[in-house]
Amino acid sequence: MSSKDKYGKFKKKDYLRTIRACQEYFCGEFGYLIKPFLIETRLRDGCLMEFVHYRGAAAIFYDYKQFKELFGNQSFETQEICAASILAHEMRHYYQYRQMYAKKPRESAERIARWRENEENPIGIESEGLSFFLQPLELD
Repeated sequence: MSSKDKYGKFKKKDYLRTIRACQEYFCGEFGYLIKPFLIETRLRDGCLMEFVHYRGAAAIFYDYKQFKELFGNQSFETQEICAASILAHEMRHYYQYRQMYAKKPRESAERIARWRENEENPIGIESEGLSFFLQPLELD
């Protein structure tokens, strides 16, 4: 019996398979051969994944423990969809990052300028209200 046959038994191997498959899919859609590293770590409370970049290297940090604390009681399918959705959001940040520093970007100069301005002057998640979610790098 596979873990999918057991209600709620979305194990770490299922989580990793899901996020790796999504990462592969989006890199294919973006036309990128280089994928961001996937690194497990402990993230601040409430943060399940986070895109980071430094000196040309990119990674997506993930916190499997927090994911299970938040979604562990859900069905296998719900957990799979949640993992894929969260990774898709972080892959969008990877796309934005690559576009901001591309020699020939696909996005408009105006959009890239908004992204760069937002990257230089971000609104932290701890801000009150919807400000964090309405900034260009998050809203887009």
